[in-house]
Amino acid sequence: MGQVAWIDEYLRIKNPIWRKLRKYPVVQFTLNQIRDHIQSPERKPDFLTQFIEAREKYLNIMTEDRIADLANTNVAAGSDTTAIILRELVFQLLTHPNVYSMYAH
Repeated sequence: MGQVAWIDEYLRIKNPIWRKLRKYPVVQFTLNQIRDHIQSPERKPDFLTQFIEAREKYLNIMTEDRIADLANTNVAAGSDTTAIILRELVFQLLTHPNVYSMYAH
């Protein structure tokens, strides 16, 4: 859906569940990070900075909701990837005791 902007926008506006998602902790975390980032006098050059700069250039496309959606996607994707790597690492260590014993000192 993200590749076809009008479908993405239609589903977001028409979907009654969408607004309820803002109550989830990860979304609240993202919204707090956006607020803190905007209020910070020294912005770090990161994805959020680029989203905010795009908003200044494309006001009709990069709305506050869109910035929150994009930032939240990055937060969720990053935590999901980290969890996958950690799960695989633990699995591999537990299923290969010889490797585990080399580093268990």
